[in-house]
Amino acid sequence: MNFRTLLIVIFTFLMVSCQNGNQKKNSNNHTPDVVIAYENWSENRAFTTFVKSLLEDNGYVVKTVLVEKGYDALLEGKADVFLEKWESEDIYTETSGILLNLGNLYENGRIGLVVPNYMDAQTIEDIEKFKKELDGKIYAVDSDFESFTGINVATQRYNFTLDITGVTEPEMMKIFEAKYMNREPFCITGWFPHPLLDQNYLRILEDPRHAFSKGYNLVKYSRRSWAKEHTELTDFFKKLKFSEPQFKVLIDKVGESNWDIEKATAAWYKALSKDFKKLLK
Repeated sequence: MNFRTLLIVIFTFLMVSCQNGNQKKNSNNHTPDVVIAYENWSENRAFTTFVKSLLEDNGYVVKTVLVEKGYDALLEGKADVFLEKWESEDIYTETSGILLNLGNLYENGRIGLVVPNYMDAQTIEDIEKFKKELDGKIYAVDSDFESFTGINVATQRYNFTLDITGVTEPEMMKIFEAKYMNREPFCITGWFPHPLLDQNYLRILEDPRHAFSKGYNLVKYSRRSWAKEHTELTDFFKKLKFSEPQFKVLIDKVGESNWDIEKATAAWYKALSKDFKKLLK
């Protein structure tokens, strides 16, 4: 083999190596390795930001898109992965031929009626006793969210005479903050995990008539066609899971950052990223 031939062989080898490397991580161009859909809920934004930072720190190109319904965005081809479809533990959702179930991101989530710990109410049945103190209102978040189904059922099973007042998540948080600081009674639909709802200060009322589902899993989904082409990332998403103690770190960071959710999420990532980097090996 002459010198010129040797150079051609070496050059060809280097080009093939670079191409193989780019199949794994697209850090040399702007084509995203994964597009993650997220909905405009505090915990969904926090989970998505955490995962985006983790993947980018390991050389992947990640795009996130805000959508109304993450599961539908996958079906419509607008994204590759959605991290947080709330599914009742007693109802199994069949995946379509288009989508792949990647397992649970978080387990034992809960939705229900939430009150501050300084209120004497223990069960949903107690709420009517506090009608005057509550100004006759229960605040319910978003008619499209799972909690709204539960509050509609609760209204019938518990014979509420209180008004169900619809609010957005930001409005709900303002109500919670204002009333909690003044130690005023309030009742809202709430869910855990939620970065701003600390169970040290709030509790979900017991539900003896089973208006709300007992528990939820936050389930990850991807498009099957994307998963087939990105086996390493698919393996990462399958292993990705957050525990209650890990999420509690985010709640603590929210308190430390004076309720600045973006600052708290960045601190949360800094505190826990080492625990998750091993999932990419």
